[in-house]
Amino acid sequence: MVHSHPFFPVLPDKMLEYIRLLTSSEPIHLKSENFSLVPDDLLLRPGTIPLISIRDPRLCVPSAYRVLERMNLPHGGSRASFLTTTCNVWNCVLYNFYKSHGIEPVVVDADDYMTSETFVRNLCVRLGLDPAKIRSV
Repeated sequence: MVHSHPFFPVLPDKMLEYIRLLTSSEPIHLKSENFSLVPDDLLLRPGTIPLISIRDPRLCVPSAYRVLERMNLPHGGSRASFLTTTCNVWNCVLYNFYKSHGIEPVVVDADDYMTSETFVRNLCVRLGLDPAKIRSV
């Protein structure tokens, strides 16, 4: 199982394209594309079950702020910085990418698997993983 924030492997030109899109007043039309540095053959590898975790944006922004504060990092100070790291556009495009290839990703709220061992065990069963091998913190 690989867990990554979807904006980590974004191609730089795609990042700029989406920042322009998100900060414009034009309607947003999300594509179904692989916007990342990860090749299609790896994302679409047979037997892979994509798990897309989402968070309520009302929780993402304060969470990102707290993390940056704890790490003594600048907050980016701009709307574009927070849009890049806290919006669900990357999840939506990734979801559309998988759907365009006939794959139904499993979408879960990150707060559920961060707070409920029972949820994680049930998710393991749904994904074909052994729930006995999970490690709770």
